[in-house]
Amino acid sequence: MSTVHAPNIVIFNPHSPDGTVLARQIAMQYPAAPDSGMVLCRTVQPGRRTGTLNGDSKMTTLLIKEELERIWQYGQDVDLTGVGYGRIHWDNEIDIWDFPAPYYYFLAGWCRLFRARRVLEIGTHWGGSAVSMARGMVRGSPMGEELKIVTLDLTEESDNFIPNQRESSMIHKIVGDANSSSMIRKTAEAFSGEVIDLLYIDAEHTEMSTFFNFVIYAILLKPKVVICDDIELSDGMRSFWSLAKLCAAPQVIVNVVDYVPAVRATVTGETKAFVAHRGGGAADPGFGYIRFRV
Repeated sequence: MSTVHAPNIVIFNPHSPDGTVLARQIAMQYPAAPDSGMVLCRTVQPGRRTGTLNGDSKMTTLLIKEELERIWQYGQDVDLTGVGYGRIHWDNEIDIWDFPAPYYYFLAGWCRLFRARRVLEIGTHWGGSAVSMARGMVRGSPMGEELKIVTLDLTEESDNFIPNQRESSMIHKIVGDANSSSMIRKTAEAFSGEVIDLLYIDAEHTEMSTFFNFVIYAILLKPKVVICDDIELSDGMRSFWSLAKLCAAPQVIVNVVDYVPAVRATVTGETKAFVAHRGGGAADPGFGYIRFRV
């Protein structure tokens, strides 16, 4: 890893007793950081390459590809029968997709391969992604191990689906704005102060709402991996992803589609309609993958 002298670094301390964010600007040499805190964001001098922003600092491109392909392959063996996207957000906004989106298999594969025990999802919608992750968790964990998914959403639309699934007992739904103080507290309580394995963000698809989702819950729950859907869907989401790339010390930060295109290969209709609704954007919505630790 190359060294960057960063004159302005914002340090967020996740260990402060009241759970608030401690931020301060200091002069220091990257990548050194206080043991008591976690460096999440920094400013970088124009034209300086840190080696971390494109996911190549600690793993070669080949190793990243192997990791992502293995996750995808593990997901293919997870039975997602009966799992669907639910009511569509485009076209007539009424039709029901009763089949799993391709990226559900990636989510299930990650949970299976890395034996996830605690997962936070922001953006439940119908509940298909939550159930997919739950099935991956069950496949990857020893019998009898306690598994939990907490999923946050503004609506109760998942009440049509999740309660009818065999995995419903391990999925805890909380209704409300994920960025509100009350929801932050409820989410922390739901995990009893423990760190989590995966944070999956697929909610409002606007720049700052998604960025706040990312920063708040990465600090609060210290996930091993953060997955963000639709990072190329609109100008706002591309701007969010550029902010996410300013994060210090991720081991990997990549668009999964660059390595495993099949993850988002069959959502053309969804993408075109959403892009038209948002006033323009990429034909490929992208699928962001940030790994902080193993």
